[in-house]
Amino acid sequence: QLLKKLESFISKYYKNLLLKGALYFVAASLLFFITISAIEHFGNFGVFIRTFLFWLLIIVNSIIVWKWILVPLKGLYRIGESLSHQEAARIIGEHFPKVQDKLLNLLQLTSLSAEENELVHASIQQKSKGLSSISFSKAIDFSENKKHLKYTLFPIGILLFLFFSGNKIVLTESSARILSHNTHFEPTAPLNL
Repeated sequence: QLLKKLESFISKYYKNLLLKGALYFVAASLLFFITISAIEHFGNFGVFIRTFLFWLLIIVNSIIVWKWILVPLKGLYRIGESLSHQEAARIIGEHFPKVQDKLLNLLQLTSLSAEENELVHASIQQKSKGLSSISFSKAIDFSENKKHLKYTLFPIGILLFLFFSGNKIVLTESSARILSHNTHFEPTAPLNL
């Protein structure tokens, strides 16, 4: 039962990382997209620089997706390396200081219990009862991610401002030119009044 509680904690730990990562992904991707589009809008670059900006956008977004989305997903579904029970016990111990040593000792005893030593088995049972009332999942608080929400709201605010102020052309035309980075575009002539 203790191992099930640890597994539940590990799942919640990775779900929390995934939630935080999703917020960071949206914020960083949008901000980078806005920056690249603004640079292209004001620079009106040629094919070479637009191709560079296109691939820079792809590479940066790929790194962001890998670090903040795929790595937590791998951990959540236990693909490759993920959080071990001992590492989870250390994280739980940071939130419940009285638990850390007991939990780590219990995990060490569990690995010895394969030999079916009666004394070890009795000690495991005793220590498990002492930890059964503690909900390890409470060490993870999803509401702490509210503080990361401001990073997402900032680029969304910029997008809304550009669209409602009538300046969406800064993003739409320049991003279309970046997506068609191999096409030559004639610079627009300035308006003469």
